[in-house]
Amino acid sequence: MTKKYIFYSTIITAVFLLVIFFYRLLSTPYYLPKPKGYIKINLPDHQYVQLKNYWSHFPYSFAYSKQAEVNQKIENIHKEPFWMNIVYPAYNAIIQLTYKPVPSISTLQAYIQDAHQLIAKHYIKADGMIPQKIYTIHGNEAFIAEISGEVATPMQFYITDGKNHFLRGVLYFDNATQNDFLAPIIQYIKKDMLHLIHTTQWI
Repeated sequence: MTKKYIFYSTIITAVFLLVIFFYRLLSTPYYLPKPKGYIKINLPDHQYVQLKNYWSHFPYSFAYSKQAEVNQKIENIHKEPFWMNIVYPAYNAIIQLTYKPVPSISTLQAYIQDAHQLIAKHYIKADGMIPQKIYTIHGNEAFIAEISGEVATPMQFYITDGKNHFLRGVLYFDNATQNDFLAPIIQYIKKDMLHLIHTTQWI
């Protein structure tokens, strides 16, 4: 067997193996992952109503969505008479409002610190957070935290006049659906929460 024969045999074998390799590569189905999408949810236009006379004894007032209902937790009514829930029955969502009177600046600072600590508890599972401080036309200061990812609450806020009143709000969903699926509803209710913040007045 000559060296020339061995050389050509090696070349032919290599070409044959390359042909088989590319044939299998081209004949293997190639699947592209489907882009992330959301089930279309038809959400109504934003419409708001002011708290009715039934809540006139509360030290605060605001406008809330017509798609929501307002109620109190009976078990907390004696200990915390001015706590309130804004419930969205169609979306299994609830905004929990907790109110505290402010007897002193040090007490207000403690409330604010507690609020930030409660927000920080969600950092572990959060993909990110957008903090925002705003001032409303009624002279209130508000801090808003929009939290992304598979977290229990996608938005929290507190609002205060800096001297007498402190109101904290937290958005929850009752079901275990992933927040990616809930994204349109979350954005819808976030807009309602911003409207609530901007229309809050103390009584």
